[in-house]
Parts: sequence; C-alpha cells; structure tokens
Amino acid sequence: MFQADRVCIANVGDSSAVLVSLSDDDVVARFVTVDHNGNNNEEVQRINTQHSRVAEICNDSKYLRIHTGMWAGYELGVTRALGHKHLEAHGVSCEPAVNTFELQPEDACLIIASDGVWDVMDAREAANRVMDVISAGGSAAEAAKRLVQDTVMLAECSPDGDADNTTALVAVFN
Repeated sequence: MFQADRVCIANVGDSSAVLVSLSDDDVVARFVTVDHNGNNNEEVQRINTQHSRVAEICNDSKYLRIHTGMWAGYELGVTRALGHKHLEAHGVSCEPAVNTFELQPEDACLIIASDGVWDVMDAREAANRVMDVISAGGSAAEAAKRLVQDTVMLAECSPDGDADNTTALVAVFN
C-alpha cells in the first residue's frame, strides 16, 4: 500500500518485494519482505516451539513436514500462506510480516515477485533488468513482463528445466 511517500508491505509465503534505489549511477536492491520458510531461523524456532509434536522443518530440504493426521507425510515449502487453512494446526500461519518505510529521493521502483523469479536471480540482477527497461523509456508493465520472460528463459535453461510459478509487478516512483 502506498500513501504519499510511505509504503506498507505485508507478505506471507514465498513472494518477495525488492526496493530498487539509484546511488551514484549504481543500482542498489534490497529485500523489504521476509521469507517464510525453513531457511528463516525465526520461522524454524516458531515451528519447533509451538508445533514440534505435529510438524518439523526438514534439515535437508528446509520444507515443513507434517507428522500427524490426514496430512501426515505432506511437505510444504512455506511456513506461512494465505491458503492452507487446513494446515494451521500444523504450524502454517496466515499472519503476515509487515514492513512500513518512507521512500527516499533515490528510490526508483519496487519489484514484487513470486519465488519463481527469486529462484533464478538475485535482487540486484532483477533490479538491473527492470531498470534497463525503465531507463530505455519502458513502462512498469513492460519491465514486469520482461522480468517474467527473462525468468522463464533462465529457469528453462537451468539443470532441472523447471520454471516455477512466475509473477512480477513493478511500481515505478517519480
């Protein structure tokens, strides 16, 4: 949500947002959301403390593995989600992480994308691709489309050849 120069972002799951800034003609990219998965120590601690009898974070895959009930053996790549209400008792929460911040004059855009993007490129690479389009006079929609196209191409050329769900939105600031 944008209100003047204030941004409020809430997220669950594996979609992430990156704030792109320009500094001395260099592109700076930083995540402004929190990943909710087995790589996040706070999420691992939450699952271990509150749900260790019914679920665990697997050491190898970092997935949430369900131990009890009809979902026993099921593994999920996220610990928080908008869906999966049926897994709430096993630790899957719909409570978002919320980040609020003020935009600075050097902030150029915000990239919000699903994990398909972040599986094949880091924040800086995504930011550079988006800024290439914007700098050439392209729109936010054109930058997002290019980012998704590049992501799918990179994923299809990867060893497993799998393009995960890939969605992106770009908001350009004045």
